Amino acid sequence: MGYESLIFLLVCYSILLPKRTTRHMIMVFAFLFISSMTVAQEKTQQIDSLLTVEFNELRYRGEFEKAANLCVDQIKTSREIGYDWGVAKGYKQISIALTALGQYQESLRYLALAQKMAITSKDHDLRVRVLSGVAINYLELKLNQKAIEKYDEAILQYKKYRLDDDRLLCVMYMNKSASFAPINIDSVLIYRHKAIKSNPTNPNPYINLAYFHMFKGNNLDSTEHYLRKVQNVMALNPPTKYQESVFLMTYGDFHKKKGNYKAALDYYGRALEISKAIKRVREIGLVYKRLYETYDLIGDSEKSLEYYQNYLEVNNNISEEKNEALNLALEQLLDEQESEYRMERRQFIWLLTVIIVILLALLYLLYRYFNKKRKEKLIEKDLAIQLKEQESNVLRKRLNDAFDEIVTLASENSPFFLARFQEVYPEICQKLLKINPNLVNTELKLCAMIWLNFSSKEIARFTFVQPKTVQVKKYRLRKKLGIPKNEDLYHWMSSI
Repeated sequence: MGYESLIFLLVCYSILLPKRTTRHMIMVFAFLFISSMTVAQEKTQQIDSLLTVEFNELRYRGEFEKAANLCVDQIKTSREIGYDWGVAKGYKQISIALTALGQYQESLRYLALAQKMAITSKDHDLRVRVLSGVAINYLELKLNQKAIEKYDEAILQYKKYRLDDDRLLCVMYMNKSASFAPINIDSVLIYRHKAIKSNPTNPNPYINLAYFHMFKGNNLDSTEHYLRKVQNVMALNPPTKYQESVFLMTYGDFHKKKGNYKAALDYYGRALEISKAIKRVREIGLVYKRLYETYDLIGDSEKSLEYYQNYLEVNNNISEEKNEALNLALEQLLDEQESEYRMERRQFIWLLTVIIVILLALLYLLYRYFNKKRKEKLIEKDLAIQLKEQESNVLRKRLNDAFDEIVTLASENSPFFLARFQEVYPEICQKLLKINPNLVNTELKLCAMIWLNFSSKEIARFTFVQPKTVQVKKYRLRKKLGIPKNEDLYHWMSSI
């Protein structure tokens, strides 16, 4: 008899019993409460077990569709009993299955649902796993920089809350290493060694290092060393089917690199069988690619074409899904940016409001102060303005009179022209002599005439020389003053 039936009978008994005491009713309801709590606890434990143990068993067998359906059922059950963790965990586990199947769009959707739940922000382990799930989808979509940022965030949270799951940390380091592949080779190597250090019994980091030394370092001795490490680890800890398929594919690459094409084909064939059995679409495509390349190397064009067509079919299916998922990923990035922008805008508006209030207060105080002083200084200010205007008019008149006088002296070729020019505009000759102290009076006189904007013909007429002579003098003057050829002499002279 189940708990639900037992509780139902107890309720009926308590209602039909003719003599019900207060004590009797308290005992009944206490039993009902304890029973309901026990039932709820049993259900949550059952959900937890199904979403972890059962899910991982299906996942390792490659039965990802069944794993996803299992999660859907548990999400429904969790909603019925108000178990938020079960709902969020279900979303997260569904995303794992969908990523493995190459359905990145749906995977990101379920991760987005998990992120929106309040329980995800409270459960540190769940939050780290959700962030890691988003990052692996970004990596698959070639958004490497965003993947690195998400892994940085996840690893920071992992260390901040001191989570104890070496396998999770190892996976994050491995995937972060892969994210650096097109960006920074040194970082790839650094994070692969961190992955090994975090979980030495996991064969995947050794496989990754073997692959690195094979293709990036071109060091087959190091490749073989790490492949043997993989074998030693697998001997102590039986690998998953996925790990076995990746290892076989890497060993095939090793033999292909050495020119042992027959052995390479054997390893690729075994890897393909496992990848098909566990329905790893991405790995199936990778094996097809290696098979058609190897058959091409040994000259078997028929087999090469066959596997090439298989590769294209798988790759096209994945590419279509990636293109759709990429749009979703970009939308999510846009949402994040808009969210950050809204937060910054709110902060800016708040800060601006505070500043405006302070400024208004200061302006009011200043207004009161200056309004008090304004009347006292008004007459004094007007008198000062009038005095300045009078001085300006006198100075302007003097300058105009002096300018007319200097122009007249220049046109008459008066010997007093240069002296008078220096009196009225002393800074001009001072700046010229600072540039070249060896300027003689005739050159300073020519500079003064140019500053007064006399043309070459006017200068020639006033000084009784030919225009060509004036041009020659200008040319020499340019050299002595270091004026570039492309610089207008009159503009240069007026700007000093």
